[in-house]
Amino acid sequence: MFVTAKRGSCRRLTTKLVFMMPVLCAGIFVSSPVNAQSIWPVDGSYEVTMSDSTLPKIVSCTQEKITVYRQSATIPTQLDACVQRGMRLQFAVYYDAAGRDTYYAVRFLGDQYFRTIQGYRANIYAIRFLEKTGAAVLDYTYYQVPAELTKLSYVDDLAGALEPSRTNGFGLTYNYQIKSDAVQRMFAYGDAPGDRESPTSYVVSGNQKQVFAYLNYTKFVTLDLNRMAYNTVAYFKTGWWGGIYIPTPAAISNDGKYIFIGGLHKIYSTVGCGDAFIAERRYDSYMTNSCAETTVQSATYPIIKDDNYLYRYAFSDDNGQLLFQRGADSTIRSLHAIGYEPTPRLEYLALGDSYSSGEGDTESHNDSSFYLPGTDTAPNTCHISSRSYPFLLRNAWGIATDEMRSVACSGAQVLPDYIGPMDNYLGQNQRLKGAADIDSVRSSALDDFTPGQVRQIEFVKRYQPKVVTFTGGGNDVGFGDIISYCATPTWQGIFVNDTCAYAIEGSYLNETLYDSIDTQALYAKMFVDEVKAVSPATKIVMIGYPIFVASDKVCLLNSAALNNLEIKMINNAVSYMNTMLKRVAAEEGVLYVDIEDSLNGGRLCEGSEYMTGIMAPMLKNMKIRDDPNMFHPNANGHAKIAETIEAANIPGRNMPTELLDPSGETEPSVAIQTQLIDRDIVLTTSSSANVETATQTFADGSTVTTATFSDRTGMGTYAATTEGALSATLDFSAVGPGQHVLVVEGLSPSGEPVKLYQFITVRVSETDADGDGVLDVQDRCTFIDHWFDETTGEDVCAQDVDSGENIPDAILPTDDGNIEQSTDSIPTEAESITIEQGQPVSRQYDVKSRNTLSRDLTADVLGDSTLSVDDELATYIQKDEHFMEYWLLLCGVGIMIGGITYGTIFKKKN
Repeated sequence: MFVTAKRGSCRRLTTKLVFMMPVLCAGIFVSSPVNAQSIWPVDGSYEVTMSDSTLPKIVSCTQEKITVYRQSATIPTQLDACVQRGMRLQFAVYYDAAGRDTYYAVRFLGDQYFRTIQGYRANIYAIRFLEKTGAAVLDYTYYQVPAELTKLSYVDDLAGALEPSRTNGFGLTYNYQIKSDAVQRMFAYGDAPGDRESPTSYVVSGNQKQVFAYLNYTKFVTLDLNRMAYNTVAYFKTGWWGGIYIPTPAAISNDGKYIFIGGLHKIYSTVGCGDAFIAERRYDSYMTNSCAETTVQSATYPIIKDDNYLYRYAFSDDNGQLLFQRGADSTIRSLHAIGYEPTPRLEYLALGDSYSSGEGDTESHNDSSFYLPGTDTAPNTCHISSRSYPFLLRNAWGIATDEMRSVACSGAQVLPDYIGPMDNYLGQNQRLKGAADIDSVRSSALDDFTPGQVRQIEFVKRYQPKVVTFTGGGNDVGFGDIISYCATPTWQGIFVNDTCAYAIEGSYLNETLYDSIDTQALYAKMFVDEVKAVSPATKIVMIGYPIFVASDKVCLLNSAALNNLEIKMINNAVSYMNTMLKRVAAEEGVLYVDIEDSLNGGRLCEGSEYMTGIMAPMLKNMKIRDDPNMFHPNANGHAKIAETIEAANIPGRNMPTELLDPSGETEPSVAIQTQLIDRDIVLTTSSSANVETATQTFADGSTVTTATFSDRTGMGTYAATTEGALSATLDFSAVGPGQHVLVVEGLSPSGEPVKLYQFITVRVSETDADGDGVLDVQDRCTFIDHWFDETTGEDVCAQDVDSGENIPDAILPTDDGNIEQSTDSIPTEAESITIEQGQPVSRQYDVKSRNTLSRDLTADVLGDSTLSVDDELATYIQKDEHFMEYWLLLCGVGIMIGGITYGTIFKKKN
């Protein structure tokens, strides 16, 4: 939090420096009301103790080099600046060349350069960007003398309030200005322009939603920024001549229920009390509905004395402590009632996505899953495995069971599941939507370490862990969706290579993939900054991603229908993501652990000893698709990852003294995965759907194009609204069934290209996605016709096309864990099979007879539409680019030698 006051004394000079910094105190999530008298009893006894908690820092910004269009310049200039990172834009404070004036600039996501906000200089207007909420406080300070106190205004969405003020002939924005109708007066008691009070000083809560101010040297008022609701809570008349002895608003809790007045050494409970902030009570100096106050001077004055203005204050997450710290002194003290028990700190907290949670541990013991209770049943399928690497690290580091927790969750995204405001957060994938008492659910989740129901940063705030590990960014980019997209083949005819567009170098989707990874640099920095803000003493360890599939091996069923180019694309993208994360870690000064090669020797396509591929989930539920366990490390894989991390000596006692060196500035990218169409809408080939974006996503009135990929299908060109948003209805009748990437592309508010994308599935009908006549609840392989087991030769997608029912299970695990073959379902001699797929044509396929489990014939599902005789032959075919010619030659040789008829795997996906 920050404190502001007028200039004119020693204290005023000190507070002016603080006054120039934005509010960035740690937000503290309080989920349920607490009885004020039980925490801060009026007649109770208090003590001050040394605290092992951490006081949120006054985090103003991070020092960076930025390239900015200055007030009057048309050529960008590189300058030193302090930068804050918000959800929709970055906010920078920089000085002019002479170092006299301070200016403000912003950069939207996707922009290359910062643009100055015109009309605001620190000696006239101070802008305090509240990046947690995206709001801003405008502080009018011109001619500030005792007779003319600060006037405050408020913008609830800075990104939406900006408009271009200077553009060139090509529409490129040089500078921005704040729309006048977006500015609200603060502490206004009437409708007239002059009807508002002036704050002598004020603080903002850690979550940046509550303001506590001392107005006109007379009254203490709280302001809820969400509702713009005021409440006068106390009176104390003084004057500017009081100098450093002026009582000051020192702290306010995130829920606004507790305040601390410095100088008076008083804590107030504001629940159910206070007077209306209206014109009729402007000159009152007494309370009609007094608030309960607690004087703690006997405990605090011996330490603070008259140096109140040198201290920073914050309420603890449960409001039971008032933490205070003198300047940059590392000593933190806690004021609390005698007998108070603080929330214990954790030794280790694991955050992240499926690669931290343990997704992929499909084994069971005595019919019990290794997934923790409550994380393997809908709607909470975070899949936290007790054999995931965080639990293995706990054991290796000798941490007690109750001092370590994991709240990683499969499918989690940095935005919005790691950080961001809690106001409209309904849990990961909106799993709390429709819940009767969301506050109660959130409170229980924090108490019980239930993942996926509150943002992961809330656990950091509450438990102040000594060490945090996390993975993140893969789901923001859409790695899982890309794998699924590429692994579901598109039938294009016999002998035609079916390479996913993401794997074609230089293609639109390939470029979008790497642009999107670049975007994650900003999100990763935001998350690290937030952890530092809410728990400064926590050691942050960023974990990379492992390469999980070998690109130089013969790969069959366990890798789905990924061909060699697609596998290389995935591996290159993982390496690119890791390079980005490593660079961010260096720039942020935190530890990065490289686990890229930790699964070597047991990846998919080289034995899968460390990975869960297609077969394990399929054997469990007899459906290939829609199982998130696929393509994740198994228990053996997590053991290898834990070995790599353990070797990095992470705990504080073994923390490496050297961190990575920054390798240059991370430039923003232009591709962002986001929700364009409501995820609850089921898209079919006969449906339409609305596409909506936030305001200030595009330049006002600019042209926005929409399309689906891989093969581009235009969905229409539209004009952005005057607020820079897109609102359009797209018709999907021209889009075939299958998995697609919907892309919305245009110019950012500053005139630079920006892409938004979303993975979508278009269905033939709501109950039969691929239109093969088999209902989805019975369809083992949606959008896939044939899929042959590399060991048994069994078509795991086979269905009785006459009845539309699945053929009885043919591949079953025995008691010893081996695979048992049902010979009844395997042809004993060559036969011809016709598969009707609800399409205007049908295809003929021959199946070679087999009587054993030998690997004489295996289905090559690499996308080359071949059946290989053995691994050596498959390798020979796979490595040669002239696939058709060699295949025809080999077919002829094969027919001449053995009289064997080769077939192809019928693959379909739009």
